Amino acid sequence: MNGITEVYFVRHGESECNRQGRAAGWFQTPLSELGREQARKTGELLAGMEFDRVYSSDLVRAMETCSIALPGAEPQLSELLREIDVGRLRNQSTAEARAQFPYEYSIVQKYRDFSPFGGESHHVAQDRVFRFVETELNTLPEDSRVAVFCHLGTVLYMLNYVLGQEIDRRALQMNNAAVFKFIRLKSGRWQLAGWNTTGKL
Repeated sequence: MNGITEVYFVRHGESECNRQGRAAGWFQTPLSELGREQARKTGELLAGMEFDRVYSSDLVRAMETCSIALPGAEPQLSELLREIDVGRLRNQSTAEARAQFPYEYSIVQKYRDFSPFGGESHHVAQDRVFRFVETELNTLPEDSRVAVFCHLGTVLYMLNYVLGQEIDRRALQMNNAAVFKFIRLKSGRWQLAGWNTTGKL
């Protein structure tokens, strides 16, 4: 691969919280029936690829996606790959949160800052994912191929790391169980190589 390291980020399949329109954050919500089917289809995309290492968030929806998509894989679990912590808003719908906490929830919507609810701010969560990139992905040997099972926010923060700027998540399409490919060149520079893939890689 000429010194190129391939890293495939995989967003988890639809969770029960996704299906019900509820904020999950660090809440341990399993995959829905559709989410399990999405994970199986992602496994078909990854079939035949040999991974030198597999990582997963330690939240159940990411681990379940990994076990379905890559049967037999033994992922290294990392809490650094978790979705942003929404604190007391875990397992609440937008309507419930807005009704109970109208002022505080306006801060969440404007700044993506869940610290008023005992959760994380956008920048705290992003710094956490950046630490994973620096300590794990940037230390991979050349010509490695790696899979990372994670969350929408994790993928967004990886993109921000690669581009060196913050992208508005509302401008991006990030489907459940989609694959996002990044490559690290021999020089150490990162590039985006594939976005939101749900068909042939």
